[in-house]
Amino acid sequence: MSGGFDLFFDYFARRDNRLRRFDPRVKMGVVAALFAAILLSTRPPLPAMVSVVALGSLLLIGIPLGLIGRRLLAPLGIVIALVLIQGLLVGETVLAAFPVAGWEVALHREGLVRGAGMALRVWGAFSVLLLFSAVTPAHEMFRALRWCRMPHLWVEIAMLVYRYIFVLLEEASEMVAAQRVRLGYAGFGNGLRSAGTLTGAVVVRAMEQSLRTHEAMVARGYTDVFPFGPLPPMGRRAWGALAGVVAVVGILYWFLERGLA
Repeated sequence: MSGGFDLFFDYFARRDNRLRRFDPRVKMGVVAALFAAILLSTRPPLPAMVSVVALGSLLLIGIPLGLIGRRLLAPLGIVIALVLIQGLLVGETVLAAFPVAGWEVALHREGLVRGAGMALRVWGAFSVLLLFSAVTPAHEMFRALRWCRMPHLWVEIAMLVYRYIFVLLEEASEMVAAQRVRLGYAGFGNGLRSAGTLTGAVVVRAMEQSLRTHEAMVARGYTDVFPFGPLPPMGRRAWGALAGVVAVVGILYWFLERGLA
């Protein structure tokens, strides 16, 4: 395989470490609390602190720095787009102006500051999600979601997506390798045509795979509901850990948002 598809976080999520040993329901509750605090925050210290702690924790549990960097490329486009859109549309203090197709386009200080705050919240939330996925195997997430009374249809769709996205990535990487051997990406025009062909082929393969999977599930007695093994009841220690961490998140939110006001 190529293109970085050969290394996924689920491999690291199965390795033993302190965060891995926590109950997945506790981790899911902590993630929900951090998401709420980040989304409600209006100042940069809280999302910045969460980002630093989450990324530092990834390094401490042995996640390679290069892999973390590749995963952080995903929200980078969103972050840049937020800053630019806010800088162009919001504010009055012009920092820079330049002509585009006869129009005067200006970047405003107020918009850039607002966009940076929004981008920092996106970065903080993604960092938390990255850490959660690195210390919690997928099957534990799905079981925890069912324990939380998430509709079984949503969980089943998520399970199938998670299962077959790797199959499609494998097929896509093989098709890309075949195109490269045939100089399919020699030049911009050839690359564009090859990318279009690849996209269409992957969509067709996905539809074919969905039909084969459904037929196989029905042949094995699928009755519209996947059986899930029940999780054991949460003990006092797990509830206490969840309550303690949520309380710490609440105190940090109050101090960084209200105490510094």
